[in-house]
Amino acid sequence: MKLSMWIFADRLKEFAPKTQITSDSFEIETLRFYSSGQTFNKNTLYIGTQDLLFHNGSTLIFCQNQSDRIYLETSDMQSVMNCIFETMECYSLWDNAMIELLSSTDIVQDLFDATEHIITQPMFLVDLMQRMQAHSRKYPIGTVDAHWDAMLMEGSCDIEYLKKINENNPQRFDLRGLYTYEEPLYDHPCYSYNFFINNIWSGKALIIDRTGQITKGELDTFCIFCDYLNRWFQIHIQGQDSLLLDTLLIRAIKDPTADTMELHRKLTLLGWSENDSLLFVKLDSPFLPFGINTHLCRTLNGSFSAQYAANADASICMLCNISRQSQYELAHRLIPLITVSKCYGTTGIPFTIHDSVYENWAYVEQISEYCPKEIGHIYDGMDYTLPYIMHKMQQTINPAILHPALAFLRDYDNKHHSTLYDTLYAYLKNERSPLATAKDMHLHRNTLAYRLNRLNEVLPYNLDDFQTRMHILISFQITEHEKYEKRKEDDA
Repeated sequence: MKLSMWIFADRLKEFAPKTQITSDSFEIETLRFYSSGQTFNKNTLYIGTQDLLFHNGSTLIFCQNQSDRIYLETSDMQSVMNCIFETMECYSLWDNAMIELLSSTDIVQDLFDATEHIITQPMFLVDLMQRMQAHSRKYPIGTVDAHWDAMLMEGSCDIEYLKKINENNPQRFDLRGLYTYEEPLYDHPCYSYNFFINNIWSGKALIIDRTGQITKGELDTFCIFCDYLNRWFQIHIQGQDSLLLDTLLIRAIKDPTADTMELHRKLTLLGWSENDSLLFVKLDSPFLPFGINTHLCRTLNGSFSAQYAANADASICMLCNISRQSQYELAHRLIPLITVSKCYGTTGIPFTIHDSVYENWAYVEQISEYCPKEIGHIYDGMDYTLPYIMHKMQQTINPAILHPALAFLRDYDNKHHSTLYDTLYAYLKNERSPLATAKDMHLHRNTLAYRLNRLNEVLPYNLDDFQTRMHILISFQITEHEKYEKRKEDDA
């Protein structure tokens, strides 16, 4: 495995090392004696006496990798070389053990247990729900600080404490590599390392500087350890499905009985407030139903900070926080992207996390069936709410309470080969305007006048009564919606 100069500086501490190290690279794999004029390899640690550098007759030893050097206060070449070889052997054995564990265990705690002899400071791993998955077991309760104890006893920090961290460090879920905060998370300084699956933040490892004297070599070793943890995340991605936000979101929109507390917790940990206004946007492609894919979700999640996109069958489900990014701004940024992707969108109605996630997504799914489906457009679901209401009523209403005028006119038309049923529907839809009704039905006004007269003669119901009129019109709408649904099923 490849080590850094800082790791060797730590291991050579008995020789009072003085460092001139400027790089953060992990390149060193082999050891060679230093000689002037030779070609130097970046993966080699060179060892020699300082006289070779300064021609001062000094027998003190130095180590060099590329332009970095460690000067030692010793002339005991054998002891220094033994220390370097022991370091390489120790890390090599650790590397072999970790690789074997990565291929043989599903339990991430095993990786921590196999690392305790290499990293002495307390560490732990949390998933995307900020719940502890593994930790340094040689530090029981009472040995670090109160927050460490809370993690061990409760499996997570207090949610209010985590929300405070979010407020002070809003970009922490985007950071790559090793990082720390100006305001410490714990009573001691600590360093974090984020993990991502498909560019989605999925957890982090944290090391606590319990002594207040953590070295750069220890942090470099922690980074190597995090690389093993990252490989574990990627290998066991299927086993981590329950940790992913898209799984929580899809479960919530598909299952009316799903517990949304974990989704609520995750959104809170991402910095969303429980009172924020949320909005579903459903993206579809009219021509390429499977063209909306994981790649587009990744693009959306990488481009928008106040929303989350996940695959939902042949659609994309976008959960948007319109308290953090206005609906206008969202549409303005989203339209160019969906135009290129040959998609269109349908929006739902604002809600909060305390409302039914399932019902709000079901609403968007229903109304998206009735919009024009033009590429590059984002349709306001409120404009297509009436068909949705009809759909809901159709599912629950007793057909016997539909107004009898419909059955009466169907029978009359069948017996007399007339079209009074369609005429009354168009007449009521157009608010009893003869001009609008004639235009809607493509009829001459005299023809319409004749039909309206026949309706007044044969229909035993008072159309001047508002409630009667509304009852009949709603019955028409439900009946016509049933016909639409039946045609849709036949086409499928």
